[in-house]
Amino acid sequence: MKNKLETLKSIRENWGKYHINGMSNIHRVKRKALFLSKANSFEHEEEKFRICYELTQMGHEWITEAVDNKSGLRRDVIDLNTGEVFEAETDMKRATRFLNEPYGNAVKVNIRPVGWSFNDPKWIKLKNELNISQRNNIRQKNGYK
Repeated sequence: MKNKLETLKSIRENWGKYHINGMSNIHRVKRKALFLSKANSFEHEEEKFRICYELTQMGHEWITEAVDNKSGLRRDVIDLNTGEVFEAETDMKRATRFLNEPYGNAVKVNIRPVGWSFNDPKWIKLKNELNISQRNNIRQKNGYK
C-alpha cells in the first residue's frame, strides 16, 4: 500500500497526463468535478456519476471528460490514484474499441456497460470476432508493441 506522499505523487503524475478538451496540454481538468456532455445520453452520464461516486467513496481523486496527452482520446473518467480509465458505454459495438486498449497513458481501461451486460450473447459474439491478429494490427498501427 502506498504512503500518503507516494499517493500524492501518483495523483499529480496521472493528472499531468490529461488536459481539457480543445485546449493545449498545459490546461488541466479540475479534479473531482463531474463534467457532463449534452451529446451523451442521460444513462451514460448517470453511469459516469456512479463511477465518480464509487471512486470518491474509496477516497480516490478523479477527473472526467479529459483528453489523453499521448493518444488524443477523450476519456469518461480517470482514477488519478491508479491511472485506470473508466468508459461508460451504451452501445456494445462501440465498446469493442476498448478491447484493444490501453492506449496512451491509460494503465487499464474498464468498460462499464449501460443497458446491456457482458453476459449478453451479442457481446460475446462481438468480442470473439475481434481475433488476436486484428488486435495486434490495430496496436501496431497506433505505434504500440
